[in-house]
Amino acid sequence: LSRIELDTKMSGAYLATNNVTLVSPQGYNNDTTAFNNVTTDASIGPMLILNIYTTTSNPTASTRNAVYKNNPNACNTNSTSKNSPLMMNVVYFIKNNSLWRRTLSNVDFATAVCSVSTIGIIPWQRPSCYIGISGSQCKAEDIRLVDGISPTDGFVVDYYIDINTGIKSANATDTSKNVSQRSAGLQLVKNAKITIKATATYSGRDITQSSSVIVASPNNYTTN
Repeated sequence: LSRIELDTKMSGAYLATNNVTLVSPQGYNNDTTAFNNVTTDASIGPMLILNIYTTTSNPTASTRNAVYKNNPNACNTNSTSKNSPLMMNVVYFIKNNSLWRRTLSNVDFATAVCSVSTIGIIPWQRPSCYIGISGSQCKAEDIRLVDGISPTDGFVVDYYIDINTGIKSANATDTSKNVSQRSAGLQLVKNAKITIKATATYSGRDITQSSSVIVASPNNYTTN
């Protein structure tokens, strides 16, 4: 939950689906299958999809800076920060009854920014893939966070238009809505409540533990 909270603080927006172009095996099924914040398939479960700002070093470090693209303004000038920031997606999803964290990026993530030779900037964040799988975009491994997660109720994401009054965004998680409609609903929220419930069997008994956290995103930068 702490990891989710940190990622959300460093994000630009909640997404209804990934906004990077997926290259196999970065998709949900380790191919090019898109990620969606909700689905009618009960075996998949909900996902938290964040549009995150990339940084020059660990985002918790006081020395980190935002990474900007290398156009239209030249690198290593006072105008570099006027370029668009380089964004990636972080997705929390359920697979094989475990909660995973995957980082997604466009294929040009390392070349769309000012090169090391000009300004010393390269994204600290790296695209990841399922453990043991290789590919051009597999610069790191997914992080396996929690086991014993049911796709039906083990990972719950609620988005709030007003966290104080408990008013949720219905469209944000409505499985009957398309991506555009869900995106419109997500743009109305800043707060989300994340609940994780894990179950394990000890000595023949099922033991369940649940915990929640309320996170906040600026939710003002949905582009990539």
